[in-house]
This record gives sequence, structure tokens and C-alpha cells, in this order.
Amino acid sequence: RELRVGAAAWRVMVEHAERDYPRECCGAFLGRGDEVTSAIPLENAYAGSQADRYEIRPEDLIRVERTAREMGLEMAGIYH
Repeated sequence: RELRVGAAAWRVMVEHAERDYPRECCGAFLGRGDEVTSAIPLENAYAGSQADRYEIRPEDLIRVERTAREMGLEMAGIYH
């Protein structure tokens, strides 16, 4: 599905990418339907070179799902 990323979520993702550069950043998009309203930066847990790889811990995804439910949203996708 095609997602529309709101300005606030876009800013969070871009700032995260700039902060982590040159390492691969990763995080989750939250929203409703095809509209992304929030971005949650996550730690890249990949043990090797993070230049072009990322890994998200299962417990971090569980936390994101819980946060989304509390906000009345759903996890819409992963950014990296």
C-alpha cells in the first residue's frame, strides 16, 4: 500500500537519519489507514557493520505496537 507521510513524522525520520549517518537508521511509522502521523526512532541492533544493514529487536517492535495502541494508532511500517 502507498503511505502518505505527514510533515512531523517526516521531520523525525530525516533528523534521525542525519543524526545516525553514516550508519543505517531504523524506526517505525505510526498512523491510521494510509496516513502516517508519527515516527518512532529505534536503535539499530545489528551487531556487524551498520553501514548498510539494520536489525530491530523484537521487544522494540512489541513496545512500538503497545505505544501505537495507546495512541489509538497502528504500526504502519518500518523506515530505514
